[in-house]
Amino acid sequence: NLAGAGVDLSACLDDAAFAVGDWSNGTPLIRQLPLFERELVTEFDTPNAEALRDMARLYIRFGFGLEAEALLAAFPDAPVEDRAVLVDLARAVEGRAVVPDGPLSVTEPCPGSHGLWLALGGGAPVWHDAESFAAVKERFEDLPVDLRVLLAPAFIDRLLAADRVADAQVIYDTAVRAGENVDAGLDLAGARIAGSL
Repeated sequence: NLAGAGVDLSACLDDAAFAVGDWSNGTPLIRQLPLFERELVTEFDTPNAEALRDMARLYIRFGFGLEAEALLAAFPDAPVEDRAVLVDLARAVEGRAVVPDGPLSVTEPCPGSHGLWLALGGGAPVWHDAESFAAVKERFEDLPVDLRVLLAPAFIDRLLAADRVADAQVIYDTAVRAGENVDAGLDLAGARIAGSL
């Protein structure tokens, strides 16, 4: 229990802010984008903040962080809900540095999905203790299969840099076990694990 351990959870956000797996209807990205593109601007040329948020979420869900961030930057004054979270996720999904003072720059462990994204690419150390890693691993397993495969190499690199070889192997096995084709990035991550044993 993080709160019981004296960890300040005030900067930690609810799971709903990081529900990346729910940000797609299950069809390919190319079929979903037109649904949002038509709604980006209202008939009075006013940005549609909800459509902007949903389209940025969709880009993030499929790993297109640059596109998500560029979309949000193109409408800087639109009151997009969770804008700061989306910008940080857009960066984290591609392994880019998150925004200083953003929601993923928290250095303390957070529970739930916020904790997962801190481990995947945030400012916090990737490994705090066995209990927090177990929770992060559980949330990683809940991600859609293709997103696990996409995110696993950077996650593994962070664990190896922290000298957590066994935990890196766990993440590798979780991504490979998913049944997707192992891409070059995951192959290379597996080789780095083998070289660290």
